[in-house]
Amino acid sequence: MLRMRFVDELTQSAMAEQLAITQPQVSRLVQRILAELRDLMVEPDASLPQSA
Repeated sequence: MLRMRFVDELTQSAMAEQLAITQPQVSRLVQRILAELRDLMVEPDASLPQSA
């Protein structure tokens, strides 16, 4: 979805048409994905070794 939105530069309406979902669903999904990525970038990963 992010590739469609930011690389292919499709509108949310065009994405919705291709994915057979509504534009509001596209909006919510994109926002959710961006929020998850933001959280991953901000929170340190507990599974990675911490440098001293």
